[in-house]
Amino acid sequence: MIDVDTLARIECIAWRAPSAHNTQPWRLVPEDDAIRIEFEPQRWLAVADPNRRDLLLSLGAFTEAFLIAAAGERRPCCFEPDIDIARHRIGRFRAAPGYATDYSADDLIARRTSRLAFAPAPLGAEAMADLCDALSTGHGVAAVNNVDLLPLLMAADRAVFADADVVGELRDWLRLSLRRDASPSDGLTAACLGLKCWQAAMLRAVLSERVYPTARRIGLPMLLAFVGRTALAHEGDTLVLTSERAGAADLIAAGRGLLRLWLTLARRGLHAQPLSQLIDFAGTREALGELVRLPAGSRILAVLRVGYSARPALSPRRQGSHLTRPIDCPKNGIHAKFADVE
Repeated sequence: MIDVDTLARIECIAWRAPSAHNTQPWRLVPEDDAIRIEFEPQRWLAVADPNRRDLLLSLGAFTEAFLIAAAGERRPCCFEPDIDIARHRIGRFRAAPGYATDYSADDLIARRTSRLAFAPAPLGAEAMADLCDALSTGHGVAAVNNVDLLPLLMAADRAVFADADVVGELRDWLRLSLRRDASPSDGLTAACLGLKCWQAAMLRAVLSERVYPTARRIGLPMLLAFVGRTALAHEGDTLVLTSERAGAADLIAAGRGLLRLWLTLARRGLHAQPLSQLIDFAGTREALGELVRLPAGSRILAVLRVGYSARPALSPRRQGSHLTRPIDCPKNGIHAKFADVE
């Protein structure tokens, strides 16, 4: 279907797709006339994401990234959904006449999650129309003023850091080592979290299995929620992605639209950061639904704070799925090394 060298370049770019906690849950498996996309169950956040919302959104985003990257290599594909959660299967890529997309590999590389300080970027009617155009039928996007959202964010952060199981899962994906030779391929690094060395050391300490139980009892959740309020401590808007449907195929489609929306923001020079905690807990999720006047039967799938920020660090990426030799990505100097999968 696609020669090895071309597939290596496609993978190198497509791997820049976003995923919860930078878990990168996707896996590509070559078949005779297709490439099967699966997910690795150990990269599913079973505690924080029990309904697999974030998992399927991430897989949808990767699907769209692969199609964009393949089109850029003049190896256009189509995606055929074939969802079997029990077998960890999502669908297949097959060669097909030109996939129509306005986006490119450069757009995929320019998109980054930023957890740095944001300058406000109120979104006018023209920008909102562009964002709506990026989504699939049945999905919508609304803007909420940060001032109205701030109390909900603090409540959600308190709930996150008060839940020992959620914190334990987060701990598994933190890559806060201060060793100079540490080179993670996934997870959340200090640089990507916008943390200085001393901040990373402190966070690692207070969330450790030894310290966290005591810290939680004496007010750690409130303290971290207070610190985290700076995420929305500026004028501007936060985007709320909604859907009329909630099946697995709908979430895959929504993830594809979410990536296109994110790329549209990046083209406008804007950065974004997911605030999934707002919809992980019933109280804040319901209050957010009231703010956006969520229609009956619809649900909220994602929340993104939006604004201008300094250029954030490039998040690490793990090795590709099945190729054997190193490939240098031609557009950005990222070095991706691919390994066999048994």
